[in-house]
Amino acid sequence: MPTEFSIILLTMLGIFIVSIVLTIIQWSRNNAMPQTSVEAQVVAIPCSGWFDKSGVDFHFKIDGICEVKFLLLSSGKRRTIKVPIDELEVIAKGDVGILTLQGSRYISFKRQQ
Repeated sequence: MPTEFSIILLTMLGIFIVSIVLTIIQWSRNNAMPQTSVEAQVVAIPCSGWFDKSGVDFHFKIDGICEVKFLLLSSGKRRTIKVPIDELEVIAKGDVGILTLQGSRYISFKRQQ
């Protein structure tokens, strides 16, 4: 019994350590990249969350991030980018503007008038 518990505990600890290492590697790669700005269009804004009992207020996931799908107009490629929920107030489906990224990290989206 203690051996099975040890194996499960070590497996969980290993998964935790690997996820931390991968996060640090991605963070380091993003910091090494220059900031780039491209013209993009918002294609979709799927967010995970739930409505309260009244059906009026939407509550987001705990992490406070939505994955916004952008169409990069210069290349025609679609790209899914994690965007903080605070930024969703100024982003709507169909908006065209300048998307600024640093590697895979979202920096800003400025709508064109």
